Amino acid sequence: MQLGGLSGAAALFGVAALVVSAVPAGAATAGAPQPSSPGEVIPGQETRTPALVRDIRERAPSAGSAAGAARTYLDDRRSRYRIADAQRDLVPAGTTAAGGQETVRLQQRHRGVPVLGGQYVVRMENKDGERVVTGTSGKYFTELRTATTPEVGEELAVERAVDAVLADLNAKHFAAQLPREGDEDESPLTGTARGLVVLPTGAGVLTQRVTVRGTDPASGEPVQREVYIDARAGYPVLQYSGIKTFGAPGQAAGKPAAGTAPQRARAAEKGSGVRLDGTTVALDVELDENRGEYVLRDRTRIPGDEFADNVLSTWDARGKWASDVGGQWPDGIQEFGSPAPAFGSEATESGAVDAHWAAGQVYDYFKNKHGRNSLDGRGMTINSLVGITDYGQPYVNAFWDGQKMVYGTGDAEYRPLSASVDVVGHEMTHGVIEHSADLVYAGQSGAMNEAIADYFGNAIETDVYGIPVTDPDAGLLGERLCRTKTPRECALRDLNDGRNTAKSFLGVGFATDNGGVHLNSTIFGGALWDAREDLGAEVTDRIVYKALTEYLTPLDGFTEGRAAVLAAAQDLGVPAAGQKALQRAFTAHGIVPGWELALGVD
Repeated sequence: MQLGGLSGAAALFGVAALVVSAVPAGAATAGAPQPSSPGEVIPGQETRTPALVRDIRERAPSAGSAAGAARTYLDDRRSRYRIADAQRDLVPAGTTAAGGQETVRLQQRHRGVPVLGGQYVVRMENKDGERVVTGTSGKYFTELRTATTPEVGEELAVERAVDAVLADLNAKHFAAQLPREGDEDESPLTGTARGLVVLPTGAGVLTQRVTVRGTDPASGEPVQREVYIDARAGYPVLQYSGIKTFGAPGQAAGKPAAGTAPQRARAAEKGSGVRLDGTTVALDVELDENRGEYVLRDRTRIPGDEFADNVLSTWDARGKWASDVGGQWPDGIQEFGSPAPAFGSEATESGAVDAHWAAGQVYDYFKNKHGRNSLDGRGMTINSLVGITDYGQPYVNAFWDGQKMVYGTGDAEYRPLSASVDVVGHEMTHGVIEHSADLVYAGQSGAMNEAIADYFGNAIETDVYGIPVTDPDAGLLGERLCRTKTPRECALRDLNDGRNTAKSFLGVGFATDNGGVHLNSTIFGGALWDAREDLGAEVTDRIVYKALTEYLTPLDGFTEGRAAVLAAAQDLGVPAAGQKALQRAFTAHGIVPGWELALGVD
């Protein structure tokens, strides 16, 4: 099996799904919920379970948990969903509830082993104690037959995974890189076994999943790869990055470690600082009595009880290398401090003022516009690290590593990467994606991950600055980072570039930009931005957020993304003219059912 030259969901499972039946939306009974004919059914690929069912109103059990009700509902309708035993094969993976709506995510397991990208979503109304299912979507793979007893153990799998990443990075670079003092005997990469996973291609491939961490000495970039080793043959069948960067390679974890967690201050304070563009902004800070200074720690935004440590903090990581912080919490760092509540030039020049202020703007956007409490929707702490270098040299990039935001120093031309609100919004949106659709960061699903991060990063920036969506520069990303170049010369991507269509899709292997996650992102992101120009900011932002949090699943590609956005628009009551505008936007970018076949990339 060769996955490297294919892209996203289509790489694993063939071309995107096609609509096979459609009944007018009004066909559903308007009275008491009864078993109904779906208004739309989109079949999945290499599975008998539909990828999307909508325009239904069917009863689900009212008692018990939402996940239990969703699984019972699926079991009661085996003839449609073809899931043999939802209670056994679907494990609750998270439920969100708001305004009487419940969205349940269920993770597929094959003979007890999790299936990569096998996730099914059930959407329900819950009013006056009665539950009604309104739609389902996702991927459940019915053709899996593989045995689940491994012949390759975890120790060998880790060794093979590390070797595979070393080969990919080119081992000669490690020999050329001079180690730091005391590091001479350390291996450049380490691997951690994560257990068995079934890759849902054909009858299924049983793999050992290994997380490999370290540094790429050729670029200074941290390495955090998810590698899947065939649990019978012992060779790698898939690997992709766990670090989501703002720029592609070559373009210009968890809670803090013990002893570094912030101490609770007695009261919040109002401070200030100067951003890198010269503007003075208010900052939410605290007086840390243990340190005897004010720190960039904001407890005013994220709700939590008096014992919770729900904070938005910005950390001084100057002197740390990118390899010190990717996927791990570095030793010896503190929240950025100041003797007075007005933070001075060091906080400005390091990008700390920008990072702290912008993180608050991004939090406020998701909370005020979409009712989301922090990146995970449950009030998680938001940590930003500034001042990161590349082996002590300028580092022109930023990333989300699954735990925190990390911002490079910039260089003679580029300011620290936190200086642009769209960059901060982009990285924080990666956190929102990870805690909702969790789009796999490879191929088409990875390009959609980047596209949605670009979309919301730009949406937040235009909202903060009051920029009309029709402004020709509104679609630029990173355009405020440069010291001397014009915005258009500085920008790394442009969502308004209508030339980025499916015809320009690059079907590169996963060794190149994780299968083109940045190279292909503006195809989907451009369609979303075109829709925003036609429909307006408020309604389009709501549509994209709903599609992300209630429809999309980890291995969805562009076609599934289109279907999710159109379905979310109809759910929100967007008029027919608006729905046609959405269709035009996707069609203009070449995202139509079967586009891969027409292009011949798969």
